[in-house]
Amino acid sequence: MQKTGDDIITLALALSRHMRRMAVQSQAKGGTNMMRSLALTSIKETPNMTMSDFAKAMKISGSSATAFVDRLCKEKWVKRVADVKNRKVVHIVITPLGEKALTKNILQKRKFLSGILTLIPVADQKHLHRILSNLTESLNTSSEQ
Repeated sequence: MQKTGDDIITLALALSRHMRRMAVQSQAKGGTNMMRSLALTSIKETPNMTMSDFAKAMKISGSSATAFVDRLCKEKWVKRVADVKNRKVVHIVITPLGEKALTKNILQKRKFLSGILTLIPVADQKHLHRILSNLTESLNTSSEQ
């Protein structure tokens, strides 16, 4: 029986709920939450990120970005570095402790997803790989336009 778009969406939303529960459990065990993980990833992947760059990347206001970065600094996951050419500009840099927290988070996600994949026959894993690759490529292409 062929699945309809609504059936696929329902299944995707159910999987998303499972993933959020995993994230909450990970956070309860001392892991990073999804927003912190996203923030650390953005900071790591954007050299010389400024506060305004961070606010744009996280889609939050400047004051919220400042408060968010304050919390990350308090955890010693990021640090502020003054721009050598313009003292008014501050860059946000991930610290070794932040790198460690991000790596731990990524490993937890990979472990969780590996466990899920063991529930799926190898032939279906190959189909899933093809589908996810196509979807990722389409999303990357549409975001570039």
